[in-house]
Amino acid sequence: MKQALILIFLFVGSSFLAQESWVKKNEKKGVEIYIKQAECIPSHGFKERNFLIQLRNNNNYEVGVQFFIEKWNKEGCLNCKSQSNEFKVELNIKSNESVVGQCFHPSLSFFKEFNDASYNGRAYLPLTEIKIKNIQVQYLME
Repeated sequence: MKQALILIFLFVGSSFLAQESWVKKNEKKGVEIYIKQAECIPSHGFKERNFLIQLRNNNNYEVGVQFFIEKWNKEGCLNCKSQSNEFKVELNIKSNESVVGQCFHPSLSFFKEFNDASYNGRAYLPLTEIKIKNIQVQYLME
């Protein structure tokens, strides 16, 4: 019985250790921006890995946040020369609140790679990182 409890503890502990944690990437005018990688399992299709973004407003007032996402793979930046709004994120965040990216949420989740053993589609270079650029934070009247 004691050995079974030890094995269960080690299994549960190792699964928590394997999970990615939020890494602070930027801070501007009381807004902190974090990124992490996450396993995303759709209701149908292939498992994938995504980059998720979390924004924390540490101010006592609502803010509007705007920034651009740069997508990088081992060959370099994929969209650094683009002016497309596809890579622009705009959100309002209430005072002392956080907005957390979820798998498949269109504005705070960015596809990195398929990690499903059964995926045999077109070859591609997975993203190595995303960068947050041109951050703007504005005070909003409540």
